[in-house]
Amino acid sequence: MSTSGVMRLSEANGFGTIPPGMAGDIYSNKAIGERLEITRRSLGIGQEVMAERLEPFLPKGEVMSGQKWNNYARGRDRIPVEMAIAVCVVAGVNLDYIYRNEWGSLPPDVANRLHKAMTSPVRRFRRP
Repeated sequence: MSTSGVMRLSEANGFGTIPPGMAGDIYSNKAIGERLEITRRSLGIGQEVMAERLEPFLPKGEVMSGQKWNNYARGRDRIPVEMAIAVCVVAGVNLDYIYRNEWGSLPPDVANRLHKAMTSPVRRFRRP
């Protein structure tokens, strides 16, 4: 945290400050959910499509739905590690980013994609 009280993203990325609404406890369900939503938006897909893309990478017997994703993204529920790993496989992020907001070990193209999604206006996605 900088002396001004505003959290900074990894200096290595040069992405500046975290937008309003993301500041606060970076480990809370809400903050983790916001990073999940940024990740989904960075892929340019809706919640249902994200759920479909995650399904093949989930442990046997686990299912994902758009509603379940929404609960994680809104911070109502904390995403389990097994599902977070599936997000990593699908989106190219890592667990440090999801759970700790650490950007330093992200590949530059993924970090740029996330930053663009984080700073772009929210768009509504429709299922094709």
